Amino acid sequence: MIKENLMKEKLGMVFHASIYWYHFTPDLESKWVRRGLDFFKKLGIDMEKDQGAWRLTDKRCGGGDFLDHGPHYIDLLRWWFGNIDTISAHVRRTHKSRVFEDHSAALFSFKQNDIIAVFERSSNIIGRLNGQELGRIHGTKGSYYFSLPHEIKLAPMTLKKYTWKNILRDKPKIIKTKFPKDPWDLSYAREVRSFINQVLGRSNEDVNFPEE
Repeated sequence: MIKENLMKEKLGMVFHASIYWYHFTPDLESKWVRRGLDFFKKLGIDMEKDQGAWRLTDKRCGGGDFLDHGPHYIDLLRWWFGNIDTISAHVRRTHKSRVFEDHSAALFSFKQNDIIAVFERSSNIIGRLNGQELGRIHGTKGSYYFSLPHEIKLAPMTLKKYTWKNILRDKPKIIKTKFPKDPWDLSYAREVRSFINQVLGRSNEDVNFPEE
């Protein structure tokens, strides 16, 4: 939906986007956490494995939080705004017991336009239980504000639109989204089909996007 509306220039000329995405995974080697994990293991529950915490402690992953989660939004930013021109990024290993980075921030520019994009990703932010995933896209005619439920919940995102007409009342337009009943209409499926179409050099009409 966002891609379609950007193509229709519903926000005017887009100049900025920002993504703020975090989870909280405590230091697994702290005494109280390790004691709790060992207690649950005796009950036959491996929380470290079941909750995906091995991603920060297993060297076979080849990288940490940014490598694991960053590609999702880097891919999406390229799909929205075109190929990346420059990137400036910092990654940190806040908990030294982890083998790779667990906190990061990146700044992108793009080849086809003057858009600036900011991406923040962390496993260390103490906040909402299931983390938080927020996005902003700003244009000369309006802004999109979106938030997403935890990924294990198959639920629609919340999408709000601000224009100059509603900033004084501070009541953005709520754009309703829903999951289509046909699985082939899901956003991931459409994106993959668009990629396959381009690889094979065929029309993108079945996903309702132009070939370029």
